[in-house]
Amino acid sequence: MLVLATTHVHAETVKYISDQLQAPVRSGPSTKHKILRMLNAGKQVVILENAESGWSKIQISNEDEGWVLTRYLMNQPAARDRLAQAESQLAKYQNENSRLKRELQQVSSQSKELSSTVKQVKKDNTRLSQEYESLEKTASSAIAIDAERMQLKNRLAQLEQEFKILEQQNARLTDRSKRDWFIVGAAVLFVGFVLGLIIPRIRWNRKQSWDSF
Repeated sequence: MLVLATTHVHAETVKYISDQLQAPVRSGPSTKHKILRMLNAGKQVVILENAESGWSKIQISNEDEGWVLTRYLMNQPAARDRLAQAESQLAKYQNENSRLKRELQQVSSQSKELSSTVKQVKKDNTRLSQEYESLEKTASSAIAIDAERMQLKNRLAQLEQEFKILEQQNARLTDRSKRDWFIVGAAVLFVGFVLGLIIPRIRWNRKQSWDSF
């Protein structure tokens, strides 16, 4: 099918070649003129002039010009071109429809995943709330335990201080006891020494007294 655009002095009209397989382009507006070329159906041309004899002057490209019978021109594309265009549009719409279906499936799948995620988030939120409440209770207990631990620590420090004092006192008592035992021992030795000197004299004096009788 050939697509033709008719152009007059002040207007431009779009025309289409009829369902002829080929349309002859002649050098003039009659069948006696030389055929310049054959145009396949669907070829687009620009109409430069319409003659009353039923011929139209066309421009095939920027330079090539010629004449064709006006009856070969139509106001709409040929049926096979319209069919091909419709089939092309149908294929395009079918592809678009398939793409939209895939996107819809993806959106539906994402929606399900999002719904599942929301449920999981709600579940986690409930669990975290319960854990937070438990932590608050634990924190209160921890504060009490920490206070008790500080009391025990202070008590331990006090006991350690008292123990050091007792150790110092015990050390002093030990030193004093050692000194006392040393003094007692020395006294015992001295007394023993004195007795060792006195007792023999007493015995000797008694012996002399008995001998005098």
